[in-house]
Amino acid sequence: MKGPRILVVDDDQFVRDGLKLFLEREGYDVEAAADPWGAVRWIKRKPFDGLLIDMHLTPDMEHGFNGLDVIALLRVHQPEAKAILISASADAGLTRLAKERGAVARLEKPLDLASLTRLLRSLFPMDGAPHSPALRPFV
Repeated sequence: MKGPRILVVDDDQFVRDGLKLFLEREGYDVEAAADPWGAVRWIKRKPFDGLLIDMHLTPDMEHGFNGLDVIALLRVHQPEAKAILISASADAGLTRLAKERGAVARLEKPLDLASLTRLLRSLFPMDGAPHSPALRPFV
């Protein structure tokens, strides 16, 4: 049996492919998209347990469609899925917006893979492992 389904969305192919490979090695069932439109297609096609999405998706910034917009759409189509926003910005206002749109956490780039692993394990326990109260998103 495969682990929880995660959708990774990042316009940087190196980041996207690296996260996909890393998460698959951790036991997650991972799909990836390079832009918000690809994310929307996946969200409408398959159920996901979680979404890991970059805030700024370069090709679509000029159209005003960013990671927060995809999270809002995810809330409509898959309300039980847990979204994690990734951003290079440490802006507290962005954290507030992410929470308002329905994200359960926000991580800063460059990603610390150990922190990402702890967060995902707390959100998606696998192999009968109990939910870890040690890490509380948005505290």
